Amino acid sequence: MIHYRHALLRLNCAIVPTFIPCNAQGASTATSATHELANALDPVVFFPHHGSALTWPAGKQSRQALSFPFKVAFGMSDDLQHPIATLYGIKNCDTVKKARRWLDEQQVPYRFHDYRSDGLDADLLQRFIDQLGWPPLLNTRGTTWRKLSESQRAAADNAAGAAALMLSQPAMIKRPLLEAADGRLLLGFSPQAYHGFTASEV
Repeated sequence: MIHYRHALLRLNCAIVPTFIPCNAQGASTATSATHELANALDPVVFFPHHGSALTWPAGKQSRQALSFPFKVAFGMSDDLQHPIATLYGIKNCDTVKKARRWLDEQQVPYRFHDYRSDGLDADLLQRFIDQLGWPPLLNTRGTTWRKLSESQRAAADNAAGAAALMLSQPAMIKRPLLEAADGRLLLGFSPQAYHGFTASEV
């Protein structure tokens, strides 16, 4: 038998129920990697339910039953050990919908990060720019770009200006953007590109 202690995880304003591995006495046995993942999600606060322990049968069905709260809390796949991919975009974008449908049909585990509801900070954007460069990221073919004034467009003709524009208007970022568990990035969507990119993620 595997023992789990019930806990609540706070992610921003959301309270997510989860389970922490523990021994029969209730002491946590979560791996250091699990704690590091939790600490990396800022802000994250655990609210353990003292005296409340859960005993769960070992095996695949147990891991599947527990997978949802762990996925939400830690971005893990069903075996509770391997980080999963992250898809960045805007949920009502048609191309993002195609990418999500493909990932779902291929049963590729991922989490979706909506720029509008989940936000975009300068560090995350800079990580994208460092790997892909700012010109490919800047979407100059969409309606948002066409709505900009001439002065706004002119200000985005360099790295700093483009970054400032994308940070203030995330719809200016080409989408979708798929990040593998190892940090690799794939911009845009095609079934062929996704098949090769996610082969190691499944």
